[in-house]
Amino acid sequence: MKFSFGKRDHQKATKTVLFVCVQNAGRSQMAEGFFRKYAPKGYETISAGTVPTSQINPIAVEVMKEVGIDISKQKKLKM
Repeated sequence: MKFSFGKRDHQKATKTVLFVCVQNAGRSQMAEGFFRKYAPKGYETISAGTVPTSQINPIAVEVMKEVGIDISKQKKLKM
């Protein structure tokens, strides 16, 4: 059985992964950073918060720098 849902170029399709936490200041930002570094080609990521703070937690930024990932310039989104 073959299904057809219209023509799609699977080579160019980009999949997006969303990480959400409450403040979008630590955990989701760190998850986004790790995913950006290790995600396979064709994937992108964003993080968001239900009640986001104005800045990323400086401790999260410091810890991620220790493993070679810079999250200091990631954007903060509200859900």
